[in-house]
Amino acid sequence: MKFFFMLIAICVSITVCGQSRDSINVNFRDSNAYPQVNHYSWKVSFQADTSATPIWQIGETHKIFISHDTSSYHALMTDTLNPYLINANNWFTLKLDPAPLNPIIGFWHKYQTTRGKDGCIVEFSTDSGTNWLNVVGGCTGFFPYIETHGFYFINDTLENGTAAFSGRSNHEIYSEIDILDFMALKSTSIPGCSFENARSFYFRFRFVSDSIPELFAGWMIDSIKVVERNFGGLVKNIDKHSLTVSPNPSYSGNFIFPVLENEEQNKIEIYTILGEQVISMPYSHSIDLRNYAKGMYYYKVSNGMDYYTGKLVYE
Repeated sequence: MKFFFMLIAICVSITVCGQSRDSINVNFRDSNAYPQVNHYSWKVSFQADTSATPIWQIGETHKIFISHDTSSYHALMTDTLNPYLINANNWFTLKLDPAPLNPIIGFWHKYQTTRGKDGCIVEFSTDSGTNWLNVVGGCTGFFPYIETHGFYFINDTLENGTAAFSGRSNHEIYSEIDILDFMALKSTSIPGCSFENARSFYFRFRFVSDSIPELFAGWMIDSIKVVERNFGGLVKNIDKHSLTVSPNPSYSGNFIFPVLENEEQNKIEIYTILGEQVISMPYSHSIDLRNYAKGMYYYKVSNGMDYYTGKLVYE
């Protein structure tokens, strides 16, 4: 991971580092402005909160906790020179437009706050910021479709009960938000948790503090990575070229696929929601998942030129 971080750091200005078909890496090492980065099919943009006293700054700092020694360190942080303010409730947003398929958001960061009193919160919105939900526990009852790695837990809370990074990170850490399946979340009635009509997808990095002055460094974010996972070549419009499969959902684990023209030229592949391939074989009218765990799967049927994709639900 540190090697990956060093690769990001050598990019000039705020740059798309190693831009590939499905990912963008953004760092804050050599610029004093928020980036606006275009991917081939979606855009990453940032916006600062102007509703409160600004605390987020991009620049150099000599804060010992962040820079480790007397050398300066250039990043995005809650004030480059001073300890964080009291009564803070300020953020910046990251917007993905249009929303990528199954995105992964990863970032390198470090924090120093009063544990349980002041903290760093990451939230998301699927309705252009009308409703914001904590990435940890925000869509209660829909785990594991939103997963976090290197993150705070739901019991790492501030005094108001909000889950947050709080206290002191011993070193710079890499945290990741993993949206495993947009479509799996579309049937919820929780405001802001429905992905069904979400054109854009927002993340909000919010810092809060109480009324007691502190001499701590606050929150520093060095780089952010956005990845669009494609599940072994499944296309973004996953239901546009689907097949009529029955029963679906299946309670037995057996799925019947239709007759295709020149079907002997096709291959069928089955993936878990994590992108792990469990079946790869010549096209068949019967797919049996009884030896696998119940849940949602993706299928891909292709002859190398044409394809069909869709979902299988094993209940």
